[in-house]
Amino acid sequence: MKNTITMFFVTALLTSCSNYYKVITIDKSATTDFAASLNMKNKFFILHSDSAVFSIENISLKDNNTKIKCTLSTLPDNHKLHLPDLENKKLKYRNGKNEYDESEVLNEVHLFLSSNISFKEGVNEIALDKVAKLEIIEKDKLKTKRSRVKGVIITAVATIGVAAIIINSSLQNWKY
Repeated sequence: MKNTITMFFVTALLTSCSNYYKVITIDKSATTDFAASLNMKNKFFILHSDSAVFSIENISLKDNNTKIKCTLSTLPDNHKLHLPDLENKKLKYRNGKNEYDESEVLNEVHLFLSSNISFKEGVNEIALDKVAKLEIIEKDKLKTKRSRVKGVIITAVATIGVAAIIINSSLQNWKY
């Protein structure tokens, strides 16, 4: 009986504690959207090449929006948290204490290069035709809300089920 009650509550807790994120990919062929994405204020830009990952600062468009002039520097640790895990090739959104830390990930814009180009820290120019994709990570509010509603429903059903089991067992022990 205790195992059943515990199982219901653990299931309810696990299903209601999920935060979901979605990746919005900006197609570089839509140059106005792409250029507008590069001009986002209060966003932290990350450059992904085959050889390294850099933070991007001081972004400006050059040569009729065909090149990016920027300063590359070492990626701070608080932004390394959300890099793909090399073992499972998936983005992770938890810090070491198993807590969600979405404050950083929701401010990141990722630029992925199509070819292996070596960069060094400092001022660099990147041709936009070398950028394979640009990704912005946002919270998936609909999926998160559905998960929480599902968790509330499972918790309610589990609570009613446990109450019914307790009432049933107490009625069976009750003598008329």
